[in-house]
Amino acid sequence: MKKLIAILSGLMIATLSWAQDIIVCKDSKRIDAKIIEVSQEEIKYKKFDFQDGPTFSLKTNEISSIIYSNGEVAAFNAQPSPAEITASNPPAPKKKVNLPSPKSKQRPVGIAIGYTQKSLLRKYKIIEDDGTVREEKEKAGLTNAMLRTFFLPDIPEKKYSNTVFIGLTWAPEFGYGFGLQTGLYYELTMEKAKDGEVYTYFANEHALAIPLRFQYRIEVAKDFSLFLYTGPSFDFGLAFNIREEEIPYPGSLIEPEVEKYNIYELSNLQRFNVMWGVGGGLRYKGLQLRAGGDWGLIDIMKGYDSNDRYYLHKPFHITLSYQF
Repeated sequence: MKKLIAILSGLMIATLSWAQDIIVCKDSKRIDAKIIEVSQEEIKYKKFDFQDGPTFSLKTNEISSIIYSNGEVAAFNAQPSPAEITASNPPAPKKKVNLPSPKSKQRPVGIAIGYTQKSLLRKYKIIEDDGTVREEKEKAGLTNAMLRTFFLPDIPEKKYSNTVFIGLTWAPEFGYGFGLQTGLYYELTMEKAKDGEVYTYFANEHALAIPLRFQYRIEVAKDFSLFLYTGPSFDFGLAFNIREEEIPYPGSLIEPEVEKYNIYELSNLQRFNVMWGVGGGLRYKGLQLRAGGDWGLIDIMKGYDSNDRYYLHKPFHITLSYQF
């Protein structure tokens, strides 16, 4: 009897030692195995049908679960449940994204002087003999174009009219270097021309410009920063006059004749203009230098000719300002 009990006990122990485990992989593959060791990174096992053979291993990230011989299941793909938020276990603070922001004084208000060039671009259509239509372009300085159109067609053509301006700037920043760039500028454009020895013509145009641009400024060194800007500018013509003055003969006692003409009355030139500009600059402490250009968006000679369109551009300007 004792001998029979010993034999049965041995068979039971052998059966338990050879019980089958099942490894379920994430690709749905099932492996009949005998688990030897389980760690966080891998598991080691022997093949169930060849337990005297070598020991194999699998990474735990390749395994979905292990079904042990006693029916217990160990899952490897379950996500841990988040801890309950309580007074003793508050939520982790969110990380703040810190964008670079200028550390120097903002200096939003300033006074500026500058130089720009005004150019009148004409686009017109030509109908060929075969009925095809082609578009041509002509460019001339603003005052030069008016002098040549109404008074002196033979004077040399100039591509640009020189303009000086002065005004106030305001460039508030809202954070991380982003802000606006605006202000109010008075512009003066002048040109002089002669009609032989008979008349001298003086052209002068007065205008106001109000830019409204988006600006980004980045500080590259202490008190030294670079900036870029883009946005519209709204221009309004105050006056555009041409003065015709007779050239007196040497020794003449007769007072020379003087005539004045208003270009806004002689032509269909519109006072209001909208432009879009881009540019950039640099600032050291309060001293600021910027350069860029503005290009007209609307036809400023409406009603003159349906085939003609005129755009007033300021393709280059440079401004020196001091910011307080």
